[in-house]
Amino acid sequence: MRARRYPYEERVRTIAIKVKLTDSRYAGVMLERCKRVAVVDDDPQMIRALRRSLSGLGADWDFSFFQDPLELLEAAKRQGFDVVVSDMRMPQMSGLELLEKIRAFSAAYGIILTGSPDLTSALFAINHAEVFRFYTKPCDHDLLIQGIKDAVAAGGDANLPGDEPHAANDDDRLVSQLGSAALNQLSLGVVVTDREGSVQFMNKSAAALLAERDGLFICTHNRCRASTPQETQSLHEHIGNVIDHGAADHDTRALSIIRPSMKRSYTMFVAPLTDRQDQAGGGNMAVLFISDPETQSMPTIDNLVVLYGLSRSQAKIVHGLALGLRLEEAADEAGVTTSTARTYLKQAFAKTGTTRQSELIKLVLASPRIAAA
Repeated sequence: MRARRYPYEERVRTIAIKVKLTDSRYAGVMLERCKRVAVVDDDPQMIRALRRSLSGLGADWDFSFFQDPLELLEAAKRQGFDVVVSDMRMPQMSGLELLEKIRAFSAAYGIILTGSPDLTSALFAINHAEVFRFYTKPCDHDLLIQGIKDAVAAGGDANLPGDEPHAANDDDRLVSQLGSAALNQLSLGVVVTDREGSVQFMNKSAAALLAERDGLFICTHNRCRASTPQETQSLHEHIGNVIDHGAADHDTRALSIIRPSMKRSYTMFVAPLTDRQDQAGGGNMAVLFISDPETQSMPTIDNLVVLYGLSRSQAKIVHGLALGLRLEEAADEAGVTTSTARTYLKQAFAKTGTTRQSELIKLVLASPRIAAA
């Protein structure tokens, strides 16, 4: 018998249909509301395509389609959504602005679709706007469906109008913001992927590196790939191995990524992303640490002044040496004689607790990068 179609506000999914009302174990029918998914795109053709693409999931989920993000925002305030799938660029407001407004009163998970893949926007979306997935158009049908399923599974029930936000929400968000801020200070590229290599997080250095598409890039399916099929396969095998075996097998797995530009290859370490050090497996995520040997992590002259108490003149000499200049060249760059530069260098040894030029340079290259004083 065909199930009755309830009005939107009353639509529910029956978990137990056949019940024995005389049995105390079945005192009533267990009901669970459908998962509510909102989809918005200002392009009517795209909305029709998404409606067709997602129509087969209507039995379990309640879809609402919008062409105006402001209408979706009002609907979210009235009834709440578990997942919001939004176009990135819309006349009224961007998809990121929409999701940030919704996140102010709801725990709905956001998925962004964009016709112009912009890694800077992707970075902001994933790291700051708390976007769950970031896909490029045209998005593969199965990929989008799986993304929605993952969002529903991760989020549970969204906060409905009148509900109190989860108590840990603010703390979790603060921890996330602090972690993102710290990672974005690293010159090392950091990328978090799932088993399929789909990017879940990347810091600023990784976004800039991947944007060059010189050996590593993100394909239209949001997966991290190398420039050759062989290296892509090796990369994904490394990811799978650390996820399957984690710290019980190898703490990290190293590989080299060749660059079509003929610049020196990227070096990469793949490690499991785990919550516990004693976890046998690597969980469901891997973290890629990517180093570009062509780019040196170099504190500024102001950084050296603040970090080691150097005078600006001393810091200029040390900075020049760390860049690979000879002492005579560093002196010329700083506008002093070689004899004076040698004196500044000895003073820098005393202030940094080093005794040799190589030791000083090693210290400088390992220094954290901080804001200029």
